[in-house]
Amino acid sequence: MNGASVAPDVSSKASSSDDADKIKHHLCSRFLKKRPPDIYGQRHAIESSKCVGDSLRLLEKEITKLPDDLRAGLDQAAVFCPELLTKEHSIMFLRCEQFNVDLAAIRLAKYWNKRIELFEGAAFRPLSTEHRRDEDR
Repeated sequence: MNGASVAPDVSSKASSSDDADKIKHHLCSRFLKKRPPDIYGQRHAIESSKCVGDSLRLLEKEITKLPDDLRAGLDQAAVFCPELLTKEHSIMFLRCEQFNVDLAAIRLAKYWNKRIELFEGAAFRPLSTEHRRDEDR
């Protein structure tokens, strides 16, 4: 097993059966098998298709739980450029947070808010040097 099972969030303590229903579940990076440390001392998770699939599914659920103001940029991106919100785009944020979907959802939402703040209308186009503004050419 690659540790792709869903684990209860140990930061939430349930005091009754009603509270038990409220416990968040996510893939916990401590249960994932990791590669040996790289030259920077970082240990990256060994990804399986089950781990990635479960993480993407849980990420979508976690995004819906975010406050509206935090999710605003991501919601705009879903309307104006859904083609940029690919599976690979989401996996970048999951990898960055070692498959902690709670943190990855927040990072993804903050990314889109900052991208819109910095690039305004151009934020909804692919960001590359090939798509420069006309006055920059």
